[in-house]
Amino acid sequence: MIKAVDIFGPRMVNPNFVLGVEMAKPYGFTDVSTAVKSLADGWDFLMGHGILPRHRFWFIEKGSAFGDQTPPPLEYYIETQKAYFELRQKHNMEMPYATQMGGFCSYVPSCQMDWEYYHGTGTLSKKTLEARGYKGIPDYDKSMSSRR
Repeated sequence: MIKAVDIFGPRMVNPNFVLGVEMAKPYGFTDVSTAVKSLADGWDFLMGHGILPRHRFWFIEKGSAFGDQTPPPLEYYIETQKAYFELRQKHNMEMPYATQMGGFCSYVPSCQMDWEYYHGTGTLSKKTLEARGYKGIPDYDKSMSSRR
């Protein structure tokens, strides 16, 4: 992957992580903070080499090898999303292009867009969009305020 950055460029190599499986029994982490730190350390290494990981949440499916597992707690998912956002800021990495193309739709089950919109400084942040003349994204702002 690191060599691929020389060919495709920074941010253009995007390995996928499935969030949550590192807490699967019997060998996974047993506490949220250790699991998040391990994952964030991996992301930090990759981003430090120009690789922008992407991720999806682990969905437990009956009948699969992990079908009898209990998913990680909500805290785990919130902390991983926060760590991802902070690492993107640290390494000056914009949101993945495919995510930007999707805009503020909910086809990806994560809160990456929420962190970016409300706390970010990149091209999809509320601050940047408003500076470019956008008056916010009414449907998105309305749906987000109803979640709080």
